[in-house]
Amino acid sequence: MNRKSLLPHICYVVPGLYTFMTRILPEGFCRGVRFHFYGYVITVMPLLFMPEFWHFNVFQLVVSLFSGFALLYAVYEVLYVVNDFIAIKYEDAPTFRANNVALNPFIFILVRACLSAFLLLSMRYLSIAQPRFYDIVYALASLILTGVAHNSIRSKLARNPTHASLRVLRFSFPALCVVGLSYMPAMLVSLLPFMIFDEISYYVHNIRKLYGLNLRKLKRARIPLCIPLSAFLPFQILVLIALNALFFISGNLIVIVISLFRKIHARIIRSVR
Repeated sequence: MNRKSLLPHICYVVPGLYTFMTRILPEGFCRGVRFHFYGYVITVMPLLFMPEFWHFNVFQLVVSLFSGFALLYAVYEVLYVVNDFIAIKYEDAPTFRANNVALNPFIFILVRACLSAFLLLSMRYLSIAQPRFYDIVYALASLILTGVAHNSIRSKLARNPTHASLRVLRFSFPALCVVGLSYMPAMLVSLLPFMIFDEISYYVHNIRKLYGLNLRKLKRARIPLCIPLSAFLPFQILVLIALNALFFISGNLIVIVISLFRKIHARIIRSVR
């Protein structure tokens, strides 16, 4: 069995591989990674600034986060598979993403259910997430119910609320496995500007598909991410102070710094040319 024929079979048991093959690679590696992982910078980075977690060693923190990511994608990719192989048949503007992946969705769901149960039990007894175990169960149940609702909606234009909810739950889940539901409002505030931008983009994309509009011909102004994110900062800082969770602004600040660096780097390149 060669590598190409082996990969789809590994997808059954390796969380994250199905996302990589059907979402990240087709979108272009760099763009796909940025789009699918920026939210984790915003929610995971603040954990380094939380005094109550400084007494845990780095290994414990990494194991808990890794378990959270593994459990998240073990479950979340079931929603992807249902969307790609089952729900797509009933959508008004279907997008088939699993072009290079042949798998049985029902076997996939069964394997992932067993894997998720194993990971959940491991987190119950082996990680620092143990005191927040029921928070993890509640978040996971919310993720599954929201995903079922999302895949049940046939109209793409009516999916924005569930689409936004799924993204918030996905980006916050690994950090939630460490800090619990008490910091969920802070994570929501931190993710707010990105959710707004994403949902506008998602809505426009669906409008284009439904009505055959070629929006690529329109000249789009390229605004560095640091500008709109900086505009949200005063509001976010105000709310996070009220929530006693100001350290959750650190992820946004890092994204702003990266955006500034890219802007300066682009200007230098243009001036050299």
